[in-house]
Amino acid sequence: MTSGAVFADGTADDDWLGLGAAAGRIAFDDLETDFVNILNANVGIGTTSPGAFALQVAGSVGPNADSAYDLGSAALRWDALYVGSIQAEGNISPSADNTYDLGTSALAWANAYINTASLNGITAQDATGIRIQDDGG
Repeated sequence: MTSGAVFADGTADDDWLGLGAAAGRIAFDDLETDFVNILNANVGIGTTSPGAFALQVAGSVGPNADSAYDLGSAALRWDALYVGSIQAEGNISPSADNTYDLGTSALAWANAYINTASLNGITAQDATGIRIQDDGG
């Protein structure tokens, strides 16, 4: 088919286009909120061979409004984030108090550039050469 209506009955409810009922296809569902699903296939944007992920993008991805959308939710979170750098406008906070580490004994941060630091009740501001010694108590 090269032109014209795809579905002869004028509705796409529960119909599909694609390679077969069990192969890569686009399925349509006419509900209160309509759905268009891409099933049994990977989707590529800017690439002709999206083999590594269900959605693979060659290029930048961004929202159409500033600070308006989330990536995931409290109930449906992403597991791991692999990035080259992070620039945050706001707080970076753990989801539980006194539970998670920043770095590990094998992978420590080299430097921390902090204006005011509060470390388990110890506060230091605009100080240089701070030395904390454990007195055993």
